[in-house]
Amino acid sequence: MTEPATTTSTAPSPTSPSRLRWALLVGSVLLQSGASAFSKQAGLSSAQADSLVWVVINPWYGASLVAMGLQAVFWVLTLRAFRLSVAYPLTSVVFVLHVFWAWMIFDESIGAGNVLGLCLIVAGVALVGRETGEDALKVEP
Repeated sequence: MTEPATTTSTAPSPTSPSRLRWALLVGSVLLQSGASAFSKQAGLSSAQADSLVWVVINPWYGASLVAMGLQAVFWVLTLRAFRLSVAYPLTSVVFVLHVFWAWMIFDESIGAGNVLGLCLIVAGVALVGRETGEDALKVEP
């Protein structure tokens, strides 16, 4: 009696090292953009503050500091997984998020120059992002 053949899946699992690396990079970008949005809100909510103490104890400022601290951890882990020449240009996506938050949360107007600039950034990220194979993940000692 022969044993049934086993099949192996070639699709990466949701917890594969490659997906974790990309999750770290995306997390770093989201935390960086979030920290900027929190800082903007801190500035707006403390604009009428009478003392520096209110600026320091402002919860939005605290949220910004926490997001920046977490982003630093995510970034270090990202750099362990990606070459700097790949990881750093991909963080340019943060500019797209900044403009999105400005429009969505802070009701700022977005002009044609903003849209054109974002298109150029996305095109550049796409060019860099084409190097998503094993070469992008090699970290040389």
